Amino acid sequence: MIARRRTALFLFTAAAIGSAIGVPGCSTTARNATPTPADTSTPYPTATAIPSATQVLTWTPWPTDTFTVSPTSTNTPLPTNTPTPLACGTVYSLPFSDDFEGGIPAGAWSAFGTVSSWYRGYPDASQGAPPPSNGAVCWGTNANAGLYNDSEDSSLYSPCLAVPSSGTHTFAWYQWYEIEAGWDGARIELSTNFGGSWTVVTPAGGYPDTIFAAGNQAGWPAGTPCYGSTAGGAWIQESFDLTPFDGTTVIVRFHFTSDPYVGYAGWYLDQVTAN
Repeated sequence: MIARRRTALFLFTAAAIGSAIGVPGCSTTARNATPTPADTSTPYPTATAIPSATQVLTWTPWPTDTFTVSPTSTNTPLPTNTPTPLACGTVYSLPFSDDFEGGIPAGAWSAFGTVSSWYRGYPDASQGAPPPSNGAVCWGTNANAGLYNDSEDSSLYSPCLAVPSSGTHTFAWYQWYEIEAGWDGARIELSTNFGGSWTVVTPAGGYPDTIFAAGNQAGWPAGTPCYGSTAGGAWIQESFDLTPFDGTTVIVRFHFTSDPYVGYAGWYLDQVTAN
């Protein structure tokens, strides 16, 4: 960006400068112009991009009527634009409860990521997924004909929740899962800055499984604690302590990842509460 001055500034290539000030030997024919039949001169070569160090023609019209030509770098790097990853529509206060049956608008939850298979509805039971724990719908990685996708790295994001500044608070949910043990996995993460960064949270009792080999889409290394086998036939309730996040607005995400091979019925969630 060239600063404003009381002189007029013009950017020209070297050829254009010559023609502008009438330097002998500089053609005034436009570059790349199509020659007319009477024009027997050699066509001009294809124009190239102006380099970062260009010729800057400065004309002072009065009182001197002079030109000054100087090389000046005109390429100024643009600032990095880092948008807010997630934006809160409605911030929900505690106590909060959602069984995905319509009490909380469906749009308050969002799911996305690499080849996301998250789906809100009645599960496809063809691969063993159970009915919802309550009502007619739940959330689950069920969009691929009853299976999650290969090479998936996706998450279900909660609404924004305002945690009171004092007291003891708990986030809880019901889940059922069937995940390829050791290769694929699921865990809970929380953000206090609208998705700018994420903290892995450990449920009460800890994660029952671990990743034992690299290769999942999220890049979790071997030894990463997670949900990663089977929860059995029944829905079970899990929870974690929200108290360390008192006085903040949080987003909780249910983060799932898989490797390029073998899909299972996946991870299903219902009856979320925060008190």
